[in-house]
Amino acid sequence: IGLIIGVAKHFWPHLSKVKGGAWKRITGSELAGKTLGVLGMGRIGKEIIKRARAFEMDAVAYDVHWDGAFAWRESVRRAQSMRQVLEEANVLSLHLPLTEETHGFINRENIERMPEGAILINTARGALVNEADVAEACRSGRLTGYGADVLEHEPIQPPHPFQELDNVVLTPHVGSRTTESVQRQAMRATKNCLNFLGGDRDYIQANKIG
Repeated sequence: IGLIIGVAKHFWPHLSKVKGGAWKRITGSELAGKTLGVLGMGRIGKEIIKRARAFEMDAVAYDVHWDGAFAWRESVRRAQSMRQVLEEANVLSLHLPLTEETHGFINRENIERMPEGAILINTARGALVNEADVAEACRSGRLTGYGADVLEHEPIQPPHPFQELDNVVLTPHVGSRTTESVQRQAMRATKNCLNFLGGDRDYIQANKIG
């Protein structure tokens, strides 16, 4: 959600210009009433949908493993194809696995299927998008902007077209990294080790360890 807001409100150019002594304002766009499209309604996709509801966004999603109970509870419309999500989403959030079929899925052709001025968000895998095509769409205004927590090659390999674009917001794969989450991960790993060594079969089976 932070990346969505950052792109919609032009956080990066505002931040850099204000710190440089300028006071140039760029008019942003509201999220209320817009359609959030989610490709991959797994654990993270669901969390994005729940938070987007607080901004009064509608949601449409596609997933081969459809959670009907969650969709009903959160008023998510079920798309019949990924193409339908592309065509309806003012904000498109990617949560797909990287496979031969999804590699470079967001390319020039599929960007053209999206509404004019849509926002693209990628917190899954960098190679889901053709970065050159996304950069060109951001440069031309076809996309309002691109927010990503991932790149195809990490760290970025200069010269890279994203480096010259103020409407591309990039973070170094830190979407899930907080002080609290690191502590939870450490505690879970420790508990896994202790229960495995102690032979707690119920815990091992429930957490699919070993």
